[in-house]
Amino acid sequence: MNQSPLTELLHPHLYQIDSLDDEVRADTRCGELLQHFFKHQCDRKKLPAQQAASLAYGADYFLREFLIGELRHNILRPRPGAVRVFAGHWYIVRNLEPNMKELEGFLDGLVPFYEFCRRMEAVDAGIVEQLAEEAEERDYFRERIESFLAIEGDGFEAWQRECPLIR
Repeated sequence: MNQSPLTELLHPHLYQIDSLDDEVRADTRCGELLQHFFKHQCDRKKLPAQQAASLAYGADYFLREFLIGELRHNILRPRPGAVRVFAGHWYIVRNLEPNMKELEGFLDGLVPFYEFCRRMEAVDAGIVEQLAEEAEERDYFRERIESFLAIEGDGFEAWQRECPLIR
């Protein structure tokens, strides 16, 4: 029985990363999956292309830069706390001028992406719920950015302990 290209892209084994080759494969397949997500947002959700592209870009940054590139985690099996660490630590230290407007764009894209994956039965509803709850911690992320920008002296270690990177 032939599977659709989208169905084939939703197999968790495609995103299991144990080597550099696996990472390259996961990144490539994730890009293809994001194209399907974009098309879904335009065709099924009837979003304007610019809005759909913004959602896909937000999800892309979280998935390909953080989960795949930094943590080497399976995008279809995100660990609890991944969004919190992404937004409350990784994004902040990886950007020259971290700000809530940009961060909110990333957070706004990742939840619809995982809802799309849930509708395709690639992730459980509990995962989507957990990610959505973490993505809503906007006041916490705003405080993390502000406290990071206000660090003086050796204050980075205390700031980092508040929300350490997970591996």
